[in-house]
Amino acid sequence: MVDGKLRSSSCKLFAVMTSGGKYPCFLSISTFLLIKTLPILDRKPSIMKYLFRLTAILSLFIFFAGCSKDKNKNCETIDITATVTNSDASNGTITATATGGSGFTYSIDGTTFVNTGNFTALAPGAYTITAKNSNGCTGSKSFTVNGTKKYFITRTTWKFSNAKVGLTDVSAFLQTCQKDNILTFAAAGTGTNDEGATKCNAGDPQTTPFTWNFVASETQLFISSTLFTGGSNTFNIVTLSSTQMVLSQTITLSGIPQNVEVTFIH
Repeated sequence: MVDGKLRSSSCKLFAVMTSGGKYPCFLSISTFLLIKTLPILDRKPSIMKYLFRLTAILSLFIFFAGCSKDKNKNCETIDITATVTNSDASNGTITATATGGSGFTYSIDGTTFVNTGNFTALAPGAYTITAKNSNGCTGSKSFTVNGTKKYFITRTTWKFSNAKVGLTDVSAFLQTCQKDNILTFAAAGTGTNDEGATKCNAGDPQTTPFTWNFVASETQLFISSTLFTGGSNTFNIVTLSSTQMVLSQTITLSGIPQNVEVTFIH
């Protein structure tokens, strides 16, 4: 028979574990193991201490390895919303607000939490905001800070790719000396037009400065220098992204005004 003192201790532990408590998963597994162990202890008292200790160790292992997750079952569902402003380079913002509890702190790197959901001086890109309430419950959500037209146009230089009227390529109608130019747009509204390998006039400077700005609610681009003979200083913006800039304007080709879409790439 099992030693009286150990039997008493086992029964007390059994009673505690079957009475419920804070960690039901841990208790139910421990109870099961003890129920299976006690008959063995009765028949083989020589190994009772070993099995009893093994049961306790296994119970603790299970608790810390998996059952401790039960304590998160009572966490509130945390939802995060945010207002995002686009970025010219490093002035994007995310203003996050969380619901599902109180006493929220916020993190943009998953490590450092602050008392406000306002994150500033952000470059274009994807960011994951994590909110943690006073109970330690957390929720995360990703937000994207997009680049502005100013960000994309000033990132690097641009060169001519093609010109089309509808689906027809009309690149051959533009002067070769203008199709190899390299354009640089600076954030301050200045820029340069590098003549490239071929100059229209041998005496022209290699680089000509210009000014530029967006007009008509950023649907048009004004450039103080005319880029193509027969064209004008203002282009309609068709697309402007990190990889290409498509502009359109009326250009006179072979004596006929045409609505020409010009594509620039890096």
